[in-house]
Amino acid sequence: MRQRIGLHRGAVACTLEDLKGLKVRVTNKADVPIVGALGALGASAVAQPVNVINQNLTNGVIDAIAVGPSAIRSFNLQEPANYITTWFPGSGSAFVLLMNNDVYNGLSEEVRGWVDAAAVEALSLSGGAFCDKAATDGMALAAEEGVEMIDISDAEKARWLETIGPALDAAMSEQAGDMTIGEVMALMRGDGS
Repeated sequence: MRQRIGLHRGAVACTLEDLKGLKVRVTNKADVPIVGALGALGASAVAQPVNVINQNLTNGVIDAIAVGPSAIRSFNLQEPANYITTWFPGSGSAFVLLMNNDVYNGLSEEVRGWVDAAAVEALSLSGGAFCDKAATDGMALAAEEGVEMIDISDAEKARWLETIGPALDAAMSEQAGDMTIGEVMALMRGDGS
C-alpha cells in the first residue's frame, strides 16, 4: 500500500500547529485510523465521496484531502491543489476483488476452473503495480501542472506520530468481526496468519 498524501489549496499543513482547525476529507467516518489521528492532530475529518472532492477543495468546503496519490489523475486533483504534502498520516487504501461464495459454487465446473486460473497471485501483483504506476503518474502530473511538493521533515513526522500514537493504538484494538483492526491490517500487510 502506498503512503497517503495531503492535497491542499490554501495554507499547507507542514507542522502539527498548521493542522489545527483544518477540515480534511477522508473516505468515510468508518476509516477509523485516520479519523482518530486527525482528531488527535486537531483537524476535523470530513467524510465525502471521491467524486465531489475536486469541487469541494476548489470552493473551500474542505481545506485538504487525505488520499492515495493514484487518485490525482483520476479525479483531476492537480487542478484545485496548490500544494501536496508527500506524507500524511493514515493508512493506504486496500482494493479487493471478491466473489460471493454461493455464486462461485453455482458456476459450472468449467467456469469455476477459469475463475480459479485467473485468481492467482499475479493478478494481485498486477493490480498493485497498476496502482503504483497511477500514483507515480499522478504525482508527476501534479508536478508538471505546478503543484508544489512539500516534504515534511522526519522530526515533524515524529511529532505527528507521537501525537497520534494513543489514537492509533485505540483504533488498532477495536474489534472488526472476530479480529481487531490491527490484526486485519497485519494480515493485509502479510504479517499475520
